[in-house]
Amino acid sequence: MFKSSTYYHTRLRDLGNQLVSDLDGADNRAALQRARDKQAVKDGLLTEKAYKLRDAELVAEREAILKAADDAANSLIAEYNAATDEAHLPSASRVESGFVEILKNFDLDSDEFNSMVDLYKDKPVMLRLLDSYRENHPELEIKTDFRYQSASDKKAAFAQAVNTCMGVAKNGVFSPQQKQEHIVYHAAKAFHSVQGNPDGEMPIPPTPEALQGNAGTSVLF
Repeated sequence: MFKSSTYYHTRLRDLGNQLVSDLDGADNRAALQRARDKQAVKDGLLTEKAYKLRDAELVAEREAILKAADDAANSLIAEYNAATDEAHLPSASRVESGFVEILKNFDLDSDEFNSMVDLYKDKPVMLRLLDSYRENHPELEIKTDFRYQSASDKKAAFAQAVNTCMGVAKNGVFSPQQKQEHIVYHAAKAFHSVQGNPDGEMPIPPTPEALQGNAGTSVLF
């Protein structure tokens, strides 16, 4: 069952931010532990062999965090894909009573059309009918930014957003705050993309000012 137009993208944002927090905590603990262990080796309190074993444990802890996050991301994609396929399956039960009659008998103006798009934003079958109405009535000159997104369109956009957000979280160049800003940006961008909104008019957070001019920024957007 498709939860809502915001549910999965909110989970994506939270998943990415949680990975940022987990990695930051693990890296800080590891840095402190390594500093202590190096000093212990110098003081003769810890052998080189023991140091390497403890360092391997720190590496394993980080890898476990990454694997758990990747598993959660793949699970989220699979859940989203199944829900999206189910929600887009044409069914008469998903068409509200009287809706088709309205489309048959009324010449909708732009405001009316956009109001209906907003009303049925979480009902893909209804949106598909509205998009067909717009395409089949060019004489009405309906002005709208809405474009119907198929299940394949949405799944591709969401998978790309998940991969991007997870990549940002794992990035070793940016600070935790910069990573979280990027994750919020990309999760919101994907949300508006699957709603059929054009890039130029998405009410999403601006590109983080802290990253402007950074040579590595462009690969993230």
